Amino acid sequence: MMQQSQQHLRASCKYLSHKYASYFGCTINEVFLISLVYLVIDLVISLFIGLFTGTFFLIFVATFILSYFLIRFTARRVGQFKIGRQQNYVMLKLQQFFHEKWNFNIPFITRKGKWTTRRHLNVQHKTG
Repeated sequence: MMQQSQQHLRASCKYLSHKYASYFGCTINEVFLISLVYLVIDLVISLFIGLFTGTFFLIFVATFILSYFLIRFTARRVGQFKIGRQQNYVMLKLQQFFHEKWNFNIPFITRKGKWTTRRHLNVQHKTG
C-alpha cells in the first residue's frame, strides 16, 4: 500500500510542473542565469584582453575554465541560501526586483505592504 501511494505522489499533476533542485540545490533556470552572467563576463574580459594581446581565444578558454569553478561555487552558495525557502526563490526575487525597478511585467500579483488573510464579513447579527 505504501509503495502505491508513493507512486501516486510521483505521478500526481501537482509534481509534474515542479522545478526540482538539480545542481547544488539550484534549479535549471537559476544555474542557467548564473552561467549566463559568468559567460558574459568571460566574453567581455576576453575581448578586452584580446584586443591588446591578440590572444582572444586563449584568454577565452582560460576564463571559461575558471568560470566553471566559479559557477559551481556560486551555485553551491545560492543553494545554501535557499535552504528552507520555496523552489525557484531566487528567480522569483529577481523578477520582483525587475518589476519594481524597471517596471517589467511579471505574471504574478504584486502588492506593497502585507497581505491579510483574515476575512472581513459585513454581516450584522440579529440579537434578541
